[in-house]
Amino acid sequence: MSGQSERRNVMEEFKDCKTISLFDFIKIWKTYDTDRSGFIEATPDREGRSEFREFVSDLMEVMLGKKPSEREINNTSSAFLKQFDTNKDKRFAIHEMMHMLPVERNFLQQFLGGNITEYDVDIIFEHYDKDNSGTIQRSEVKSIVNDLMTKKLEDKSKKKQLESEISQREEELLALLDKDGDGCICKEEIIKLFKMYFTF
Repeated sequence: MSGQSERRNVMEEFKDCKTISLFDFIKIWKTYDTDRSGFIEATPDREGRSEFREFVSDLMEVMLGKKPSEREINNTSSAFLKQFDTNKDKRFAIHEMMHMLPVERNFLQQFLGGNITEYDVDIIFEHYDKDNSGTIQRSEVKSIVNDLMTKKLEDKSKKKQLESEISQREEELLALLDKDGDGCICKEEIIKLFKMYFTF
């Protein structure tokens, strides 16, 4: 982990959001799971810092509009541990962290935090293949991107910007995954998407 003065507070990006998207949550998760253990650790490292403490400090700074005191960080960290660390192991799994943040609820959320099995791929594929064609077509790709990126925003200009980003991501997703250029994504291609977003 780097020092507080050397790093950027990623939580600043979300201060105007009523909810955050699944895509945003994954970005936050990857920012604070610095050792890539699959957990946000609350136990301090050799330098006295913890991934969870960094998260709490950044979150509080955005909520308060100023750097929190050590006492505020300690009190909030203790309260979060008590309320959200369900198995009391002083580290947070993905499902525990999702309860701390206002993540927009959607279908894909249930697949975070574990290895996606072939059965899971079948369920996900079936969910988005609305016309049962055996492929996820261009019109159905929008549903996937919406589930990854939708969040509630108050500012109308930011809503328009989000709509533009979603359209852009649809095109990027098709360009990235649709290697044969038929405008459809097959099961093998969708597995690549899950490896990009759901593998930690």
